[in-house]
Amino acid sequence: MQVLRANGLSDCLVWSALERAMAVEPSIMGSRATADNLERVYRDRHALLLWDDGRAVGFIAAWNTPTGNLEIGATWVDSAYRGQGLGNLLAREIVMLIGEIRGARGFAITTNPRFVAAALRAGMRLHGDWRDPIAWEATCGPCDAIAENEKAACPKRNAACRLLFCPDSD
Repeated sequence: MQVLRANGLSDCLVWSALERAMAVEPSIMGSRATADNLERVYRDRHALLLWDDGRAVGFIAAWNTPTGNLEIGATWVDSAYRGQGLGNLLAREIVMLIGEIRGARGFAITTNPRFVAAALRAGMRLHGDWRDPIAWEATCGPCDAIAENEKAACPKRNAACRLLFCPDSD
């Protein structure tokens, strides 16, 4: 198994297959996880692919936000490969990748307790303030799980939904 960083992988079938595999995961934001977006974020050197036996078996990205931060998202491991610590590997690798980008501020928002555990092991920290230092527009603003008029009092925030910061991001 290899962790790949923008290495010239250009086979469009890879990205289409990855899009289809990620589409069945309810916690992955489908508007981001299109073949074109997955390939673009990878080519921009803001994503990692786990590659095994000629196919993608894992993916994680640090998406640019309108506020200039990097949001970790679209984390996926093929169901046949789960339980082997690959989510931990992806979390460590993306935290290192963000650390290599000068001036980058990285964060993640998740409802997945396994990703929270992997992120904490990778050095990320839980953060309870959804407005500072990352602007609301980059944290709760884009949420599509809660109606716009209910976001200010969202019961999921800091309960089911967690905000994590990369080291040196606050």
